[in-house]
Amino acid sequence: PNSTQLLVLALLGNSREATSKRIGEVLVNLMLSAVIQSEAEDRGTMRFQVTELGFALAAYRAERGSYPAKLADLMPKYVDKVPEDIFSEKPLKYKRKGDGYLLYSVGSNGIDDNGRGREDCGDTDEWDDLAVEVK
Repeated sequence: PNSTQLLVLALLGNSREATSKRIGEVLVNLMLSAVIQSEAEDRGTMRFQVTELGFALAAYRAERGSYPAKLADLMPKYVDKVPEDIFSEKPLKYKRKGDGYLLYSVGSNGIDDNGRGREDCGDTDEWDDLAVEVK
């Protein structure tokens, strides 16, 4: 073996088991980073879509004096289509609250945390909704 091969053998160990374990660790780390990247991309997409709908809701209110009863009322003038929640494959959550509203995605945990997100978490909470709230 050449010097590079000797170095690799020294790092991995000479046993087949050690080599298999190291290769497995590398593969798990590669797959895990792909999953984390995919989740971050999905969160970014949902954050953008929820914010975009927030602007459409503001335009609707500016023209009509109040927020719509349902998100479908924004079509087709303010949005072409109301996006689905990527994480639940269901409609985004939209609740009128007094003169305002709460609009949110359930987040990557797929659990409806009533619009509470990571910024609202305490030490034991695992909320991850992506929300826009106007009071």
